[in-house]
Amino acid sequence: MATNQNGARTLEGTVAAVNERGLRLEGRDGWLNYSKWAGELAPPARGQVVALTLDGSGVVRAVGPAEGA
Repeated sequence: MATNQNGARTLEGTVAAVNERGLRLEGRDGWLNYSKWAGELAPPARGQVVALTLDGSGVVRAVGPAEGA
């Protein structure tokens, strides 16, 4: 996981489960909730390898395909 100067972190993994409020990654405990300030996020599909941008509180601000996926 990488962190930049404003506290945002990048996390990559395979989506184990997804719902309207967040997602869970394989091999990681707990759900990651979508930020209500992130705007429209396109929820990934189960099994998709994604790169997430998390804010300083650990809330998902952006979802995209992982590099090399």
